[in-house]
Amino acid sequence: MTKKAATKVDTGLTEETAQAAADQGLLDTPTKPLTRDEMRAILLGKTPLAKSVTVHVFDMDMDIRQPSFKDMMSVREQGTEFEKAAEMIIKYAYVPGTDEKLFEETDRELILRWPFGPDLIMLQEAIADLTGIDIAAEEAKLGKDPLDVSS
Repeated sequence: MTKKAATKVDTGLTEETAQAAADQGLLDTPTKPLTRDEMRAILLGKTPLAKSVTVHVFDMDMDIRQPSFKDMMSVREQGTEFEKAAEMIIKYAYVPGTDEKLFEETDRELILRWPFGPDLIMLQEAIADLTGIDIAAEEAKLGKDPLDVSS
């Protein structure tokens, strides 16, 4: 990931973001340091767009969208890992190119019956990528001895 060059006076934003904020009237000039109120207006003024990725699962394409912060925190409190995974699929799988959810709550048991294999692994990896979860790091933690104080 490359870091964008800062503006002449560092506002804490990339040039593009600072200019967009100035264009929206949220920032007086794109080169002066941001005030607290300007920062809040930029961060809270509109919800950032969730990222989306198309995955090919069981011979079909589906869009998977990035979960909200609230949903990520609430899914942590649900039952088993299987139920958590099914919840993420139900909430964040969409018909490609639309805002139409692909699944309904009533599909949960059928989703849990899907065969586990490369398709489901690809789907889970797409969700993990969108949430910033590093699967390899988490798997490495599982392999460590919990009684070994040096790890």
